[in-house]
Amino acid sequence: QKKPLTEAVTPPPAQPKAEYSISNAAVKAVIQPKPEKEIQAKEEDEIQAKDDEKELQMSAGADANPSDSSNLESTLNSSKGGGSPLSGKVKTEMESGIGADFSNVRIHNDSTAVQMNKQLGAQAFATGNNIYFNE
Repeated sequence: QKKPLTEAVTPPPAQPKAEYSISNAAVKAVIQPKPEKEIQAKEEDEIQAKDDEKELQMSAGADANPSDSSNLESTLNSSKGGGSPLSGKVKTEMESGIGADFSNVRIHNDSTAVQMNKQLGAQAFATGNNIYFNE
């Protein structure tokens, strides 16, 4: 004859109360909400970072020549739409990592792009969907 189910199940071993209180304290520490000040500071940092992204900061390098700005502007305008699209692998990684469409991004790394970067004293710069690289 079979035993009733309650007799067939072995109860878990008894644990001293001290073990329960330690594990309860550990659980409380894990689920304890963060103080409001920590949350607010993190939110302020994120907002500040977003504001910083909106600002364009440029410092002139040793090769910068601001007197050529009208020539630079006309060269820049005539180069838009040229350049090369991002390579397939780079485009795929960027799109999945950032979550944006990079189909219209154009890379400029020809002698004209190098010349414009030297005029600006930059290693690279971007305008619209165009990214211009120095050597």
